[in-house]
Amino acid sequence: MKYSVRNTLILLFTLAIMVGGGWFYVHNKFSEDIELNANRIENLEREYRQIESTANMFAIAQANYNEALYVRLNHPKELFRDHSSSNFYDYLQELNRGISFTELNYSLNDSTRNQDHGIVSVNIQGEGRYENLVNFIYRL
Repeated sequence: MKYSVRNTLILLFTLAIMVGGGWFYVHNKFSEDIELNANRIENLEREYRQIESTANMFAIAQANYNEALYVRLNHPKELFRDHSSSNFYDYLQELNRGISFTELNYSLNDSTRNQDHGIVSVNIQGEGRYENLVNFIYRL
């Protein structure tokens, strides 16, 4: 056997022993740390996915908010063109139909018109099913 071949085999064998010994040492010495870090990485990845989904939900909510703000700022806020009490009563009667029907009595207390808004004070008394009342209030 030539010296070069023999020396190459000895070096490969030595390299294999060093790599195997190093792997064995690292595996036995640091196996608990490796497991703890692997579990920690899994927990961090799970937390990251939750935060990412929350961030995506926030982006959708922000878009909805911007759209609602745009509608509020750029559209007229008046319910009626003329401010007669009969139009107001008709409006309340229109709200009080269908899924929001309740027995209601309306009495107009006061109406004040300012430069940029108006205030109408109405006393509403009546009775009805709870679901219908809630629907009426939501529609109002």
